[in-house]
Amino acid sequence: MIMREGMTVVLFGAVIGIVLAAAGTGVIRHLLYGSSSGDLRIYAPAALLLAGIGLLACWIPARRAASLDPLAALREE
Repeated sequence: MIMREGMTVVLFGAVIGIVLAAAGTGVIRHLLYGSSSGDLRIYAPAALLLAGIGLLACWIPARRAASLDPLAALREE
């Protein structure tokens, strides 16, 4: 559950980021020297790197939650 909810947010943000970056490339292409539509090749690895970091950030608390005994956790409450 922790992994699913966390990665949903990460992937949703990555998709929105790629779409906005692709739209922004068309706008700033005329303003920046050396910027081309081929910059999309850079967006995919960057999104994968951020998704990997998000996966790690979701996996650590999920692993910790999975290692707890549910009965012991309920007794503490």
